Amino acid sequence: MKDKVVFVAGASRGIGLGIVETLLEEGARVAIAARGAEKLEEERARLASQYGEDRLWARAGDLRETKTLEEMVDAIESDFGPLWGAVANVGLHPCPPGFDVDDDSWTAGMQQNLDSAFRLARTCLRKMEPRGEGSIVAISSIAGMGALGTPLT
Repeated sequence: MKDKVVFVAGASRGIGLGIVETLLEEGARVAIAARGAEKLEEERARLASQYGEDRLWARAGDLRETKTLEEMVDAIESDFGPLWGAVANVGLHPCPPGFDVDDDSWTAGMQQNLDSAFRLARTCLRKMEPRGEGSIVAISSIAGMGALGTPLT
């Protein structure tokens, strides 16, 4: 992973933050994104003090929006370097299970959990494919394994 640029979405806490830390330990340069600007900056500063400012790139934004995602990936490539990998650590939309799910909750859940991962992969692959290298990791929820209060079970 030495000096490879990897983009991690949902990188300011939990699994995403753990992935970022592991990538940095492996020598990668990591572009991080999340919706919450304050928490993202807090984690970027903490990690930069440990691994170096030149190892991290950060921007807050809602990655459910194609335009935001495309602008972010363009900025990563122009400011930080060519993408070698991306992690679609996106998801979570609380709503009731089964027949209690209204149309708006269903749509919001699909946009958060499925559409955003597809858009991230599509956008990053458009950059990586011409170079003939790169990897995408898409993280799913264990909600798919049982009724855990989500509409996707």
